[in-house]
Amino acid sequence: MGVTPLDWQTIKSWSDIQGIEIEPKEAEALKQLSISYLVQQQKSEDKTCPPPWTDPDQIDRDKVADKVTSTFKAIANRRKKPSG
Repeated sequence: MGVTPLDWQTIKSWSDIQGIEIEPKEAEALKQLSISYLVQQQKSEDKTCPPPWTDPDQIDRDKVADKVTSTFKAIANRRKKPSG
């Protein structure tokens, strides 16, 4: 068994232990956030999709700038009308 999203019992237990009464919509939000987190975690296993929690000090800003520039150039080139 791997990592799984929060289940209703876990949310209820946390609420009871903390003495915090949460609304059903808040419990639903917690469940959806846990699902979204796990989906992103799985996507981030791909080297082309770094996790959103990457340490900003470890980001090569020049490399990122080059990627952004090349992406915008590619978009601009696709939008150019063919001549003739």
